[in-house]
Amino acid sequence: MEKLAACATAVESRVEIDGKIVTSRGPGTTMEFSVTLVEQLLGKEKAVEVSGPLVCLIPDSSINLNLVSK
Repeated sequence: MEKLAACATAVESRVEIDGKIVTSRGPGTTMEFSVTLVEQLLGKEKAVEVSGPLVCLIPDSSINLNLVSK
């Protein structure tokens, strides 16, 4: 980790977008990661459409898809 400190910044988000790079924390963020990729490639409307049947909620005002509770 020390070697990365000079060129990387640790973040707490479950899915992170940096320019054209999308990454996530691990296997537990698969659904959010997938919906984020759909949004980046096909737009917010399509991401909302495909996420409907999934067991995750998308915040209305954020591209960064963190699970939210109702």
